[in-house]
Amino acid sequence: MMRSIRQRRGVTLVLVALLITVLTGLTAFGVDFSRMYAARAQLKVVTDAAALSAVTDLAKGVTDKSVADARALLLRRTNLVEQRTLTDDEMNGNDIVPVRWSRNAVAPFPVVAWRDANAVQVTARYTANWLLARIFGVTQKRLSATSVAALGSPWQSHCFKPWAIPYTNVLATLGRTPTDTSYRLTDADIALLRDNRVPIAFKVTSGTVDGGSGLVASIPVGGNYYAVRFPPVQYADGSPGSTLAGGKDYRQAIADPTCAMTGTAAVGDWLDIEQGNKVGPTLQGVRDLCGGTGQKFSCNVNVEVPIWNRRTTTSASTWVQILYIGAFTITGYDNGLVIGRLLSLATSDPGGGFTPYPGPVTTTALVQ
Repeated sequence: MMRSIRQRRGVTLVLVALLITVLTGLTAFGVDFSRMYAARAQLKVVTDAAALSAVTDLAKGVTDKSVADARALLLRRTNLVEQRTLTDDEMNGNDIVPVRWSRNAVAPFPVVAWRDANAVQVTARYTANWLLARIFGVTQKRLSATSVAALGSPWQSHCFKPWAIPYTNVLATLGRTPTDTSYRLTDADIALLRDNRVPIAFKVTSGTVDGGSGLVASIPVGGNYYAVRFPPVQYADGSPGSTLAGGKDYRQAIADPTCAMTGTAAVGDWLDIEQGNKVGPTLQGVRDLCGGTGQKFSCNVNVEVPIWNRRTTTSASTWVQILYIGAFTITGYDNGLVIGRLLSLATSDPGGGFTPYPGPVTTTALVQ
């Protein structure tokens, strides 16, 4: 019996020794993996900061990539990895790459010339030294991180009325040359329209030239009275859409308080214009929306209406491209003329999102 007990004691010592080895190994890898995770997160902070810096220079019109590279690389000094500044071997100008990004694209994104880019991709590497894991012969781990920052704006909205305002008319409203469509609205322009409650026409009649304050220029597309079809006929990334058509759908899209019919649209999407004035459907839809009667009545309903700047003619119709998305209040209907005022220019909704097509105020965002 005593011999059996001594034999069991020997087995127990062996098991304890084995378990200590296993526990030591688990502890070592646990501590080191935590360090590696932290180092990887710090490395991502470096690439995030560098990508945002470079794309900000792109947004500001910096034409020399080397200038943007230098500014981005300076951020290595303030974004350390394990209390150390990355070296040129770990991140340099060749790791700052101009690319073309779209919201439906999958990495790797096409590399383009700096002047043609709408995003910047930054990659960095870091060799971390294992500590406790060295007792098992593991000494180093190569880490890497990649960030992509894009130029654009928050991307989509989902509560449109089936109208689109020509940008030429917005310019005329501001007293600028309507043909100067390369001009982009400033914060001061937006404040002028908003704070002075300037009337803007969402829907015009065939004889409309003046909306009451010299706000409506000549109709820029023959047969278009600002009525458009939703959802978009083509999205900004080139994928086709499926639009509603006809007076009944148009009227329902105006009156629908939930905006369920119009779907989502974004800056850069193309809208198919409605041919004809849609006098009856417009009146009926606005009456339903505002609760008005007769041919002239007031209204106080907030809506979203796109502002378009480019157009193209297909074999079947004319398309216009969204430049801005505006939040407006419909203030009234007057014998076929739908009038409102600007609340703000925005391209975001509560769901967020981002598009590579700049909105009213150009911004940047991390997209990877």
